Amino acid sequence: GFRTERALQWCEPLRYELSDVEHAITTENRDNPEPMPTDKYEAMHFFLKQIFRKRDFWDGQLRVVSRLLQGKATIVLLPTGGGKSLTYQLSGLLLPGMTIVIDPLVSLMTDQAENLKTAGIDLVGFISSQLDPAEKDVSLHDMETGRLAFTYISPERLQIQEFRNQLDRKSVV
Repeated sequence: GFRTERALQWCEPLRYELSDVEHAITTENRDNPEPMPTDKYEAMHFFLKQIFRKRDFWDGQLRVVSRLLQGKATIVLLPTGGGKSLTYQLSGLLLPGMTIVIDPLVSLMTDQAENLKTAGIDLVGFISSQLDPAEKDVSLHDMETGRLAFTYISPERLQIQEFRNQLDRKSVV
């Protein structure tokens, strides 16, 4: 397919003001729930529909996305098939820089990368033991030069000092 050479632009982290969305979600089952800020919900819903062609957020997804966009530490426990991938994919697209996904399963890495490409997001790569050395070098170079919005890696990759050095060098650009 057609692909032009481009690289991500780097800047200081963004922090979206979504505490009111998060508060509305956490109070929705109470006797006196806070109202959902319509403008913010509609903005996030717009991206959900336009990028991922989904009608609505599944249980838990909106809260996760709102926390991630606020820069809050977030642990996500959703059932298998519960939409965890969409939460980091949508958040990753709305935040500057690269999203690194640590995944122990090579088959899941490749599936997730293909799903993003199917959605029209082609700045995606992965680094795994399945790649030959030349393919790994290409992925590492693409990652280091900002040509990847999403990079899938195995947990073992973080044990390699040179890889951690590459991440350190990229984080200061």
